[in-house]
Amino acid sequence: MCVTVGQRYVERFVVGDEFVRRFAELSGDENPIHVDAAEARTFGYSRCVAHGAILIALISRVIGTRLPGPGAVWMNQSIVWVAPVFVGDEIELVVEVVRVSLGAGLLFLQMNATVGEVTVMTGSGQVKVSPRLSGEESSDTGARVALVTGGSRGIGAAIATRLAAEGCTVVLGYHRDGAAAGVLAAIQEHGGKGSAFQADLAEPGEGARVVQQVLAQHGRLDIVVHGATPPIRRIGVQQASFEDVEVYLAVYLRSAIDMVLSASPGMGERRFGRFIFLGTSYMFGTPPTGLGAYVAGKEALWGYAKSVAGELGPKGITTNLVSPGMTVTDLVSEIPARFKEVEARKSSLRRLATVDDAANLVAFLASDAGGYLNGVNLPLTGGTP
Repeated sequence: MCVTVGQRYVERFVVGDEFVRRFAELSGDENPIHVDAAEARTFGYSRCVAHGAILIALISRVIGTRLPGPGAVWMNQSIVWVAPVFVGDEIELVVEVVRVSLGAGLLFLQMNATVGEVTVMTGSGQVKVSPRLSGEESSDTGARVALVTGGSRGIGAAIATRLAAEGCTVVLGYHRDGAAAGVLAAIQEHGGKGSAFQADLAEPGEGARVVQQVLAQHGRLDIVVHGATPPIRRIGVQQASFEDVEVYLAVYLRSAIDMVLSASPGMGERRFGRFIFLGTSYMFGTPPTGLGAYVAGKEALWGYAKSVAGELGPKGITTNLVSPGMTVTDLVSEIPARFKEVEARKSSLRRLATVDDAANLVAFLASDAGGYLNGVNLPLTGGTP
């Protein structure tokens, strides 16, 4: 069950004479204004007045059976009875979720009861929910499916292989790289499950199309790791135009938006989802010259990711960035060894990152164990200041 801010339950209930009589017997509150119409009139009431605690009982029933439902425990409440409820009145009770603290397993409710246009009761309450409702357990019952864009080489291939080893069915997203078949074959050789889809994420709508293909083939998508990148060109800020930045925005940001829009509804239904985007260590501190357009694209993605984390977190969906420093892949094979040595010495571990370093961190974020990390950009730099 997904409990969200703004969710409400409405119930109408007629306070009948028999109900009031039975409540008086159960509670022992046989005040004559509740059970004797003639006596009630001597106290200035036209009819018998229903017990105020009847409204509390109705709220308790809603909490325990409707919103949030079984397993909920009412922790505290503040009730104000604004006007009396008379026997025979029809009450409309509205219970609404005004705040959710999934980490603490708490819901904060606002209650309001009316008879016609008259408010007869208003109040608030705090409810402790069960682990199932609080997000400590998901309703997920099947093997998880992970999409890894840029999954045919380098960091993406390592992530895909690691997620497959963790039991995920992995879908490789690739552009024009024939290496995807080799990565997929290696996954299957070790008993993993997977498939591959070609897509040019620089094109509008391609992110959504890939997600829809995954859903059509596997029926679900639980983890999206977005590592695809266009070729990185060095161009100084006095030469770089918006079009140069737009190349990165298309792949990094627009495709991320498309994938979130397409994948998040199903994740929310299962109360489990992971969006993990690859950033860059150049987002921390002053980036090297010539990489302004590239870093701008990554920063735009980070801004969007923070918003996704905040809005989708209550649905059990986390969103994070992993930002590696220089990593040993074929993309750095042309970089002089001396330069790589200088980069390695910047790390307190005195080495460059490996693809397995990235894969290990992503696998953690994708797991249940990583479920309390949300909205963070994790530098994978070996302690580089």
